[in-house]
Amino acid sequence: MCQQLITDVYLYKVEPEKVELNIKLKGRLVSEFGTTKLEDLKSRSDEYTGKFDPVDDEREDDTGREETTRLFESGMYAAMPDNKRKKLSTAAMTYLVGSGIMLVLAIGVTVLGVTMMHGDDSSVATIDTAGKEGMRVERYDSGQKKAEWHVSQVDGESVPDGIWQEWYETGEKKLQGTYSRGLKVGAWTGWHTNGKESLSGTYVNGKEEGEWTEWHSNGKQSAHGHYVDGEKDGEWRTRYPDGTFESVEDFDKGTPIGQWVTWYQNGTRKSHGEYRNGVREGRWVRYHDNSEEELSEVWHNGQLDGETYGAYRNRQRKFEGHWDTGKRTGAWIWWHRNGDPAKKGQYRDGVEQGLWKEWHPGGVLSSEGSYDAGLRVGEWCWYDEDGNLSIRRKYTEGRLDSESYYFRNTGVDRRATEYPDGTLKSEWTVLPADDGTEIRHGYEREFFKDGSLKQLGVYIKGNKEGPWRTWDEVGNLLSETNFKDGKPVE
Repeated sequence: MCQQLITDVYLYKVEPEKVELNIKLKGRLVSEFGTTKLEDLKSRSDEYTGKFDPVDDEREDDTGREETTRLFESGMYAAMPDNKRKKLSTAAMTYLVGSGIMLVLAIGVTVLGVTMMHGDDSSVATIDTAGKEGMRVERYDSGQKKAEWHVSQVDGESVPDGIWQEWYETGEKKLQGTYSRGLKVGAWTGWHTNGKESLSGTYVNGKEEGEWTEWHSNGKQSAHGHYVDGEKDGEWRTRYPDGTFESVEDFDKGTPIGQWVTWYQNGTRKSHGEYRNGVREGRWVRYHDNSEEELSEVWHNGQLDGETYGAYRNRQRKFEGHWDTGKRTGAWIWWHRNGDPAKKGQYRDGVEQGLWKEWHPGGVLSSEGSYDAGLRVGEWCWYDEDGNLSIRRKYTEGRLDSESYYFRNTGVDRRATEYPDGTLKSEWTVLPADDGTEIRHGYEREFFKDGSLKQLGVYIKGNKEGPWRTWDEVGNLLSETNFKDGKPVE
């Protein structure tokens, strides 16, 4: 039996029928073993378990070249040691023309069906290439066996057939099951690295069937339910590692039905609602982990339809509005954590319409302007925390026509930085100096990636002035330092 080393065999495991080694040669074979004699090559290769039939080394006609090609494809290349094979695969094959002139051949090694690369993590596996049937073995870079399976020919394609096994890199068994002509069948079992079972279930003709169970590594059940023809059916339950319930869901041959409930690990309810014929129906509620409502929605035929509202952990209302067959409609309003209004406006047919306003947490107006069919129109103004105009922009059907920046009624230029994904990271304003330099003058803001405020302060002609505040990602004030002429004050 001839053995062949191929990298990225994980892909072979996924689609064994699509990975073939095709080596196309023209003419004679020359080896970097230092000889052109095939018998010498054979004697050197035998110690590497390669086996092949000899080819007449004296023939230089087409028949001889064809036999040489068959020789190569039959496994002699596979029989060479790894360091020699790598050299051969780059430029080591030549053929003789006429009385022995050697021309360099390129060896085309085409691995069909490979659609991804593993880079430094590519595995190396030993594969039987004597035919399209036989055992397949995949190994980790360390040499530890990763997977082993048998391949058979079905309708001209190579498919898994027989026992399938997988191991962790540390050597423990990970998964075992059976294929029949490319389809999973019978009992399949998985294990954690500590040897405890991770899953147990049955396949029929490639689809899950009957009772299935999964476990956490501590041995406690993580999921349990039944399949019918590859679809979840009946009640499915999931649990946290300590055994407390995480969710209860109901299915009718893959279609969600009935009441669905989830819990936090502390046992308090996280969400609940009903499915009818696979879509949400009626009131769905999500809770904070202190059991206070976080979100309430009404669904009809799988679309949001009716009143909706959200709340903070302290029960303070966060927003409220109305949905009409999946589209926002009418008045919507949002509040800050302290109860002050944050934003207010109207929706029509799912988009903003008319005058919209926003406020700073202290109740000072933050911005105002109008929408027409979801597009900004006319003049929009933004104000700082003291109520002073900071930005004025003019829009026509959503297109920005002009903009101006101000700090305490003085014109300034805006500067900003962004996160790699384009979201705003920080912004500040500057006064252009006569010598071409810039002086920070005005508000400076830093933001988290979700857009929430991280730091806020003011520069007056290059010096920090007044309170500078920082917040955490959920809006809690972390620090506040007062400055005078750029120096902190008690």
